[in-house]
Amino acid sequence: MKTPLLTAFDEENLRTLVYRFYERVREDALLGPVFERAIGSEDASWEPHLQTMTDFWHTVMLHKVAYKGNPVVRHMAVDGIEPQHFARWMELFEEVAVELYEEPASTYIVGRAQNMRRHLTRNLFGESAA
Repeated sequence: MKTPLLTAFDEENLRTLVYRFYERVREDALLGPVFERAIGSEDASWEPHLQTMTDFWHTVMLHKVAYKGNPVVRHMAVDGIEPQHFARWMELFEEVAVELYEEPASTYIVGRAQNMRRHLTRNLFGESAA
Protein backbone atom coordinates (compact mmCIF):
# COMPACT_ATOMS: atom_id res chain seq x y z
CA MET A 1 0.00 0.00 0.00
CA LYS A 2 1.30 3.41 -0.94
CA THR A 3 1.57 6.19 1.60
CA PRO A 4 -0.96 9.04 1.22
CA LEU A 5 0.01 12.69 1.30
CA LEU A 6 -1.30 13.27 4.82
CA THR A 7 1.36 11.01 6.39
CA ALA A 8 3.90 10.83 3.56
CA PHE A 9 6.65 12.89 5.08
CA ASP A 10 6.78 11.89 8.70
CA GLU A 11 10.10 10.59 9.96
CA GLU A 12 9.16 6.91 9.63
CA ASN A 13 8.07 7.23 6.01
CA LEU A 14 11.09 9.31 5.08
CA ARG A 15 13.33 6.68 6.70
CA THR A 16 11.63 4.00 4.58
CA LEU A 17 12.24 6.09 1.45
CA VAL A 18 15.91 6.63 2.29
CA TYR A 19 16.65 3.02 3.17
CA ARG A 20 14.87 1.58 0.13
CA PHE A 21 16.46 4.12 -2.19
CA TYR A 22 19.98 3.42 -0.94
CA GLU A 23 19.41 -0.34 -1.24
CA ARG A 24 18.92 0.33 -4.94
CA VAL A 25 21.91 2.66 -5.09
CA ARG A 26 24.18 0.03 -3.57
CA GLU A 27 23.04 -2.53 -6.17
CA ASP A 28 23.29 -0.14 -9.13
CA ALA A 29 26.13 -0.73 -11.60
CA LEU A 30 26.81 3.00 -12.07
CA LEU A 31 26.22 4.38 -8.59
CA GLY A 32 27.20 1.44 -6.41
CA PRO A 33 30.97 1.71 -6.99
CA VAL A 34 31.01 5.48 -6.37
CA PHE A 35 29.15 5.11 -3.09
CA GLU A 36 31.24 2.12 -2.06
CA ARG A 37 34.43 4.15 -2.53
CA ALA A 38 32.96 7.01 -0.51
CA ILE A 39 31.17 5.05 2.23
CA GLY A 40 32.38 1.46 2.14
CA SER A 41 30.68 -1.86 1.57
CA GLU A 42 29.80 -2.89 5.13
CA ASP A 43 26.29 -2.25 6.42
CA ALA A 44 27.72 -0.68 9.56
CA SER A 45 29.59 1.93 7.50
CA TRP A 46 26.31 2.87 5.79
CA GLU A 47 24.32 3.55 8.97
CA PRO A 48 25.71 7.06 9.57
CA HIS A 49 25.06 7.98 5.93
CA LEU A 50 21.51 6.64 6.05
CA GLN A 51 20.79 8.58 9.22
CA THR A 52 22.27 11.74 7.70
CA MET A 53 20.11 11.30 4.61
CA THR A 54 17.02 10.68 6.73
CA ASP A 55 17.82 13.90 8.61
CA PHE A 56 18.40 15.71 5.32
CA TRP A 57 15.04 14.69 3.84
CA HIS A 58 13.35 15.40 7.17
CA THR A 59 14.73 18.94 6.95
CA VAL A 60 13.81 19.38 3.27
CA MET A 61 10.30 18.00 3.51
CA LEU A 62 9.21 19.08 6.99
CA HIS A 63 11.22 22.31 7.28
CA LYS A 64 12.47 21.18 10.68
CA VAL A 65 16.20 21.43 11.11
CA ALA A 66 17.51 17.90 11.51
CA TYR A 67 20.36 18.18 8.98
CA LYS A 68 23.17 20.66 9.36
CA GLY A 69 25.65 20.44 6.58
CA ASN A 70 26.59 21.55 3.09
CA PRO A 71 25.67 19.03 0.38
CA VAL A 72 27.77 20.80 -2.27
CA VAL A 73 30.92 20.63 -0.16
CA ARG A 74 30.23 16.99 0.76
CA HIS A 75 29.87 16.04 -2.90
CA MET A 76 33.02 17.94 -3.90
CA ALA A 77 34.96 15.42 -1.83
CA VAL A 78 33.54 12.38 -3.67
CA ASP A 79 36.15 10.87 -5.97
CA GLY A 80 35.01 10.26 -9.53
CA ILE A 81 31.59 11.88 -9.31
CA GLU A 82 30.19 13.00 -12.68
CA PRO A 83 26.91 14.53 -13.95
CA GLN A 84 25.66 11.13 -15.17
CA HIS A 85 25.74 9.90 -11.57
CA PHE A 86 23.19 12.54 -10.63
CA ALA A 87 20.97 11.58 -13.58
CA ARG A 88 20.97 7.94 -12.48
CA TRP A 89 20.45 8.99 -8.84
CA MET A 90 17.35 10.87 -9.96
CA GLU A 91 16.00 7.89 -11.92
CA LEU A 92 16.32 5.61 -8.90
CA PHE A 93 14.89 8.19 -6.52
CA GLU A 94 11.84 8.68 -8.72
CA GLU A 95 11.29 4.91 -9.02
CA VAL A 96 11.28 4.50 -5.26
CA ALA A 97 9.14 7.57 -4.60
CA VAL A 98 6.49 6.38 -7.07
CA GLU A 99 6.51 2.92 -5.47
CA LEU A 100 6.08 4.28 -1.95
CA TYR A 101 3.88 7.36 -2.27
CA GLU A 102 0.46 8.16 -3.66
CA GLU A 103 -0.05 11.22 -5.82
CA PRO A 104 0.51 14.09 -5.20
CA ALA A 105 3.09 13.10 -2.56
CA SER A 106 5.30 11.27 -5.06
CA THR A 107 5.29 14.19 -7.48
CA TYR A 108 6.09 16.62 -4.70
CA ILE A 109 9.07 14.74 -3.28
CA VAL A 110 10.42 13.97 -6.77
CA GLY A 111 10.21 17.71 -7.53
CA ARG A 112 12.20 18.49 -4.39
CA ALA A 113 14.81 15.88 -5.43
CA GLN A 114 15.00 17.37 -8.93
CA ASN A 115 15.65 20.79 -7.40
CA MET A 116 18.44 19.30 -5.28
CA ARG A 117 19.93 17.57 -8.32
CA ARG A 118 19.93 20.84 -10.31
CA HIS A 119 21.48 22.72 -7.40
CA LEU A 120 24.26 20.16 -6.95
CA THR A 121 25.10 19.71 -10.62
CA ARG A 122 25.11 23.46 -11.26
CA ASN A 123 27.43 24.06 -8.32
CA LEU A 124 29.69 21.10 -9.00
CA PHE A 125 29.87 21.06 -12.80
CA GLY A 126 28.55 24.41 -14.03
CA GLU A 127 25.33 25.65 -15.56
CA SER A 128 25.40 23.33 -18.58
CA ALA A 129 25.25 20.21 -16.38
CA ALA A 130 22.10 21.32 -14.53
